Amino acid sequence: MSDAAVGDHQPGHLLGAIFSATPDAVVVIDASGTIVLSNPAVTELFGYFPEELIGEPIEVLIPSSRHAAHANHVRGFFEAPRSRQMGEGLDLAGRHRDGSEFAVEVSLTPVEVRGIRFAAAFVRDGRERRRELDRASVVNDITQRILAGDDPTEILPLVARHARQLSRAQAVWVVTPSAGGELTISSVDGPGTEVLRGVALSGETSRSAEVMRTGESEVIDDLSRAANVPSEVVALDLGPGLYVPLVADARRLGTLVLGRIHGEPQFERIDVAFAEVFASAIASAIESGEVRAELERLGTASDRERIAFDLHDTVIQHLFAIGMSLQAARTTVSGRGVERIDAAVGDLDDVIREIRNTIFRLPSRSESARGLRDETPA
Repeated sequence: MSDAAVGDHQPGHLLGAIFSATPDAVVVIDASGTIVLSNPAVTELFGYFPEELIGEPIEVLIPSSRHAAHANHVRGFFEAPRSRQMGEGLDLAGRHRDGSEFAVEVSLTPVEVRGIRFAAAFVRDGRERRRELDRASVVNDITQRILAGDDPTEILPLVARHARQLSRAQAVWVVTPSAGGELTISSVDGPGTEVLRGVALSGETSRSAEVMRTGESEVIDDLSRAANVPSEVVALDLGPGLYVPLVADARRLGTLVLGRIHGEPQFERIDVAFAEVFASAIASAIESGEVRAELERLGTASDRERIAFDLHDTVIQHLFAIGMSLQAARTTVSGRGVERIDAAVGDLDDVIREIRNTIFRLPSRSESARGLRDETPA
């Protein structure tokens, strides 16, 4: 913008326009903590019109449980004013007109007008940032559990519970493949969702199967009226729904389904993106855990095979050679010596038979091979 263009506008008018257009809620207070000015963005964030806040204490926008701590922060700021983030490292919260509390991020800057000092607070909705941090924490926790070898039956309920909390949903269920090509609702979370546990779904035609197959999330306006939804889900009388694939590389591990009650907002693009990142991270963690478990299994199986070969190729053959030597020596003795040699050879046969049975009982052998061997008469 040229100097001439700027000169066509009064500075006060320009600053006023910028102040009004700022997307952050701006609240200006004096040293006593009284609100002297605010911009239109406070309405969307806090539910108050700017003129309603003039003359009110700043505590009207802060949860009552934090009033004392905030008063100390205000005093500290006016004693040493400087531009900074408020409460760095702290979990800050705002209070809406309806009484609800929510996470906020606040930047502070000192302002002096005609010798009077004020503090301007630029307030931003911190809920999405908080959700991102919570999601990272949850994914980290679940990943550690998976890599530590926790049973998947213990992990999926955690996934369902955290997904419900992070997505502000009232119901969540996880659909996973089961035997015979079908799908099963294996984990649930939320009031009334226990009726869904164990419900079988078509691996070909169900909505969950389609989302798994395409790898594309699907938003449902009303789960209670949607087609191709299990009757047990319809009976819960849920409203907005979201189906998200649990995908890791090319593998389809399942579907994460989120539901909200009637009257709650629809799942928006940011909700879908958030759920997809969460689901992808969880699916990758499950995939990593399965790979690790398989590597450990193969390593254990390899060790067991090596032990079996050592027993068969070394110990058994050595015992067999001893038995042959005893039988050869039998021809050179008589009387009780013959009986003792025969008894020793019989004992060796028993030892060899027991070692062979032990080899075939090693867990690395297949169930069928082990069963056949166990059923074979000695």
